Amino acid sequence: YISVTGVQTCALPISLAGLLPAGVIAHPLTVREQCHAEASARESYASVNLDPRRWTCAADNYSIDSDVVFIRFRLKPDGPLPASFVTHAATFELVDLSVIDRDGAMRSLSYPEPEARHLGSGPVVSVQLPPVTRNSEWIVARVSGPWSKTVISQARLDDDPEGTGWDLGEIVAMAMICGMLVLPLLFNGGFYVILRQQYVLWHLVLITAMLLQALVGTGFIHLIVDLPTFVEGAISTFCYGLIGASALMFTGTFLEPHALDRAVQRGLRLTAAFVFGIGVFTLLPFESLRLWSTLAIYLAMIATIVMLVTAQVHAWRRGSNLVWFQIAGWTP
Repeated sequence: YISVTGVQTCALPISLAGLLPAGVIAHPLTVREQCHAEASARESYASVNLDPRRWTCAADNYSIDSDVVFIRFRLKPDGPLPASFVTHAATFELVDLSVIDRDGAMRSLSYPEPEARHLGSGPVVSVQLPPVTRNSEWIVARVSGPWSKTVISQARLDDDPEGTGWDLGEIVAMAMICGMLVLPLLFNGGFYVILRQQYVLWHLVLITAMLLQALVGTGFIHLIVDLPTFVEGAISTFCYGLIGASALMFTGTFLEPHALDRAVQRGLRLTAAFVFGIGVFTLLPFESLRLWSTLAIYLAMIATIVMLVTAQVHAWRRGSNLVWFQIAGWTP
C-alpha cells in the first residue's frame, strides 16, 4: 500500500507539470558580456555608464544595498534575438528595460512588479523586451527596490516572448519531491488521530510547511492559484521560520523524557519562539526591512541548526535510543 500510494502522490504533481505550456524548456541566451552596477534612485544609466569602475562583469559581488541596480547585457551580433527578460520571482518595485542600438537609438518599457508574468515552470517571472533588431547592441535593465539578490544574480535574456523556466528534468525532479512530501503528511494526520502525541502534531506542521515552501519555491503554486510576488515572498520566508520552529519543537517532544535536561529543553523552546518570530518579522512589507529580511532568515536557520545539533549530541550522551532516528533523518 505504501509503495502504491507513494507512486500515486508523486504522479500527481508530475501530471500537473504536464499541464505546463509547451515552451517550458529553457532558452537562456548567451551574451557577450553581462554586468551589474549599483546606483541611487536619482542616477540614470548614462551617468552610471560614465564610470567603468562601477560595473562588475563577473558572477559575484551582488548587492541590494542601493535603491537601484542596473544590469547590462551586451548582445552577440550573430546570436538569436532576445524577446524577454527573465529573473527570479522575488519582490521588486519596478523594472525599466531599454534596448540600445549601435547608432544610439533607444527603446524603453517599464513594468511594475505586479505586471511581471509568473511561470509555472520554476520560481521565475518574465517581461517582454522592447523591439530588438540586428542593429541592437545593449539591453539594460534598471531594477528598483529589489528585496533579494537573486533578482540580480538570476537575471537573463530569453528568446521566447513569454519567457521560459526550468528544463523538464528539473521540473520532474521537483515534482517528485513535492509528491513525496504528501505521503508523510497523510500518514501524520492519521497517526495524530490515533496517538494524540505532541511530536506527531509538530511533525505534521513541519511537513506541511515544507510542502508549502516547495510549492512556492518551485513555482508550482501557480498551477493552483496565481499569487502576487510579494505574497509568494512572504509565504516563503514565513515557511522557513515555521520549518525551523516546528523542527525544534519536534525534537523536544519526540525524544525520551530523560534524554534532555531542563536547560536544553528550555533552549529548544526559546529558539523555536525566536525562529518563528523571525518568520513573522519577514512578513512585514516595510521598505526599511528590505535589506534585513533575507539576513534575518539566514540567522534564524543557523540558530535552528546549532540548537538541533546541540540537542542531539546532548541526547546521545545521555543514552537516548530515539535520537538515532533524528540523526538519520537530518543527516541528508
